[in-house]
Amino acid sequence: MKLKPLFLVFTISLLFVIPDVLYCLTNPFYKINSGWQALLFIVPLSFGLIYSKHKILNVIIISILCILQIMQFSRLSYFGRLMTQYDFRIMFDEFNDIVTGAIDAFFDHWIILAIVIIPFIGIWYVTKLNNRRSKYGILTIILTIICTMYIHHMNCTPYPIEGRISISNSIKVFTNYIISLFQEYAIKDYKEYDVINVGITSNEPLTIVYIIGESVNYKHMSLFGYERDTTPMLNKITNSDNFYYTQGISGAVCTKASVRFMTNAIYEPDNIRLNDNGNTCLFKLAKENGFKTFYIASDEKNTVNSICNKSLKHIDVLITKENDPRLQNQLKDDYIIWHLDKQNFGKRNFI
Repeated sequence: MKLKPLFLVFTISLLFVIPDVLYCLTNPFYKINSGWQALLFIVPLSFGLIYSKHKILNVIIISILCILQIMQFSRLSYFGRLMTQYDFRIMFDEFNDIVTGAIDAFFDHWIILAIVIIPFIGIWYVTKLNNRRSKYGILTIILTIICTMYIHHMNCTPYPIEGRISISNSIKVFTNYIISLFQEYAIKDYKEYDVINVGITSNEPLTIVYIIGESVNYKHMSLFGYERDTTPMLNKITNSDNFYYTQGISGAVCTKASVRFMTNAIYEPDNIRLNDNGNTCLFKLAKENGFKTFYIASDEKNTVNSICNKSLKHIDVLITKENDPRLQNQLKDDYIIWHLDKQNFGKRNFI
């Protein structure tokens, strides 16, 4: 291989990784610390693209990868989590809602299009610079794609992994989605919930404060007998008639999924439709009962997007670390109290 084709392969390989680098600059919470084995896919694919005689095939492959990357980074930017094969499945069932949401969020997340599309336009342009074409180009592309999809399918974990190069995650979830089309799988349908008002009238003044703590284990709480005095204020009210406490079981193995169960009335862990539609979200139910709703958190807005999903419209006051990152970094969790003191509460409040 002469210097020019070698240089073109290097350039295309670099352009495949550029979206990750650019997104790191726009999102300080996004890190790349693994997944460089994706170069085993990127380098031979780049070789195939510059030698392929089939320009239309090049355009199709580059376009598919570009679209996958836009979807992956858009999901990450809006929800704060990577796209899974199951997101592909529900995408077609909720296509109209996704389009509406994408239009509404465009001006807040438009940078994703530039981050992905510009490097991929560069990839397409570079593939045209090599004048030497070979039948081995198309063969390399086909073998690379088949081997990559096979490896990702055989991988013990079909889910995207945080910290990996995004194109590796995009190919992994797309591969498993395609394969899942030939497997029997159906989302369980559960009977719709009957949401019943417990009898409190809508005119009665009432303030409800719902506090969710991150990564709390009862074994480290003195309230449950832990040797260190870690819950002094709660210990003081243990004998109160209005105070009830018990051990709990996490709804999931990660924060965003677990808190989703704490802000939505869901009893079945695999009730995916109810988990996504937000019909029993506490904020929605509070608004329907005349409450002014507040979400005040010291974490990022992406977490709120993931937890509340379609119920964001039912939150009157939304405050996250993005409101004042410098102050949040200074006050940590006391950032919540600082903002709480400055709110204009109504007659009925759900906080």
